[in-house]
Amino acid sequence: MLKYQLAYKRNKTQNRASSLKRGIVVLQVILVLPILLIVTLAGIQLALVMQLQQSVSSAVLEGAHAAAYGENFPTVVDAVGRILEVHGIDLNDEDSYLIELERFGEPVRRRGRSDFAGERSFPPLHVGEIRVNLFLAISDGNGRPVPDWLRTFGFSWSHRVLSGTATMTAE
Repeated sequence: MLKYQLAYKRNKTQNRASSLKRGIVVLQVILVLPILLIVTLAGIQLALVMQLQQSVSSAVLEGAHAAAYGENFPTVVDAVGRILEVHGIDLNDEDSYLIELERFGEPVRRRGRSDFAGERSFPPLHVGEIRVNLFLAISDGNGRPVPDWLRTFGFSWSHRVLSGTATMTAE
């Protein structure tokens, strides 16, 4: 009988320790999981923003290339729009972007929201140079082109603007 009581006490103590370890593991998961989720969402959003920045760079290069070959402003806007369509950005919605075309000795042509440009300074253009500027809202509040998943945690893309500039010599 004594052996049975000692074995019972030992098993009971082991069960309590095992139960305590399981409780600690559950607590660790509860504490770490939200942090891991936030870091993962932030990483995905950053990757989407970087991809969008690459598209903005490609779009202004394509627009500057079209302008360098003497295309008119609507054709330059179409060239930029073709690159941005990949991300679901519609250039008919003029609240989410600003495109500028500068040619040496001519007034700047603009399409979109003029308040996106803000304070900026570019070097002056030389004879025969063309510059295309693009300013694009990262998120329009509806999750386009980049979802605003971290808004709940106090970090929002909704007032941020990506920009790209390309300067070329006219052909």
